[in-house]
Amino acid sequence: MRETVGSMRAYFILVAIVGGARSIFVLMNRSIFGPPAASVPVVAQVGAGIDLAFALGFLVAGVFLTKLLRDLPGLLKGLLFATAGMQILVGGILFASVGQPTVLVVPAIGLLISLYLLINVYRLSAAEQSPEKRPLAHDEDGVADQPRE
Repeated sequence: MRETVGSMRAYFILVAIVGGARSIFVLMNRSIFGPPAASVPVVAQVGAGIDLAFALGFLVAGVFLTKLLRDLPGLLKGLLFATAGMQILVGGILFASVGQPTVLVVPAIGLLISLYLLINVYRLSAAEQSPEKRPLAHDEDGVADQPRE
């Protein structure tokens, strides 16, 4: 299935909402599906703060996706590469501290989502940059003759 700008916008906003909510719960020392957490380690709070910043980035990217794909695709690609790198870093830290492979599930899902979005951003930004999508330059007579560079 080929994603459209509208479906990509929905993905970016959905990731922002889910990631932001999860981060806020961690920062408030709350469990999403249970009683309040006894104590959240400082490392988890710092990670939740970073995740909250990424969630805000995804929300902004979702709202302004069309303009970003057309004018600043590198910004979107940078956000997604940084997100993928953060997932790898978090997975490595969790695995090193806990030693159980099950802690890699959430970072692996995040990495797959980031890569999926990145592939589609590359495709959609290339489509937005195609000559058919560029505004045409007008000569003195007001006749459009060729795409602007």
